[in-house]
Amino acid sequence: MKKTRFIIVLAVFILVLSNAFVYGAPKTSLESVALSEAKQRLKTIYNTNNIEEAYKIVSTIPENERDSEIWFLLANISQDLNQTEDAVFYLQKAILEDGNNDKAYYNLGNLYLQRDQNNNAIKMYNEAIRIKKDFAPYYYNLGCAYLKVEDVKKAKAMFSKAVLLNGTQPDYRYNLAYTYKLLGNDKKAQKELDEYNKLTAGQ
Repeated sequence: MKKTRFIIVLAVFILVLSNAFVYGAPKTSLESVALSEAKQRLKTIYNTNNIEEAYKIVSTIPENERDSEIWFLLANISQDLNQTEDAVFYLQKAILEDGNNDKAYYNLGNLYLQRDQNNNAIKMYNEAIRIKKDFAPYYYNLGCAYLKVEDVKKAKAMFSKAVLLNGTQPDYRYNLAYTYKLLGNDKKAQKELDEYNKLTAGQ
């Protein structure tokens, strides 16, 4: 069997913005309208990949008026600008504003995993799963984090869950096969590798 690949799904939510965020302090109607307009303009500009202009717009929004969604987007902008430390800080702010922002936990977990802060990554992925239990990439990345701390049984369990939720993703099958191999179950390892080969045939 080939050496395992850690193909981390890092960009799943970079351009996905939810409207279901919890705001902080109540705002007057005029403040709410202004903030809503700024957020809409910010999304529009960001989605055209005009990162610098999006950053300028965020800068016009006072910190005490930034909700979880704005902090999350600011983190994405920072990542696009290779400002990783800032991205970590902004994701932490997004989580403080809304403890149920699963995307913020997930992206923060990805940043920790990239930096080999594996235990922190595991905590963030588990939080994302607590909030959204049916999204396969959360389990897959958690499995990769468990592999990096050499907890093969937990890695296998997470890859198995990812496959259950999305059995057509080749990387899920490949890493599940690898964990079965590490655990000495060659039969199941080969079965998953066969599925992987079917999914990647012709690529």
